[in-house]
Amino acid sequence: MAGGPPLHPRSVPAMLAVETENARLGEIEAARTKRRAKRANINRFLQILKKQDALVTEFDEELWYIFVDKVKMFKDGRLAVSFRDGGEVEVQAQAQEELKAA
Repeated sequence: MAGGPPLHPRSVPAMLAVETENARLGEIEAARTKRRAKRANINRFLQILKKQDALVTEFDEELWYIFVDKVKMFKDGRLAVSFRDGGEVEVQAQAQEELKAA
């Protein structure tokens, strides 16, 4: 007899409930892990800012990697910047000549 004794019909819904709860627990654990990573990034960012003598006025590669997830560039010159916290901002890129004139 393979697999043990037959299941009692009332135990099937209980097993399905356990599987559902286990799946939900996995989702909760994944969300907790994501929040912990986000908290670590924020703490790292705050430590960097505390070391600054003044406002950040030039590009900082470490801050970039902490905050930016990806950048999409469109043919019309728009940039869509996606941040690690889920935020997104869209800007119009400027040509070098425009920046020099400003």
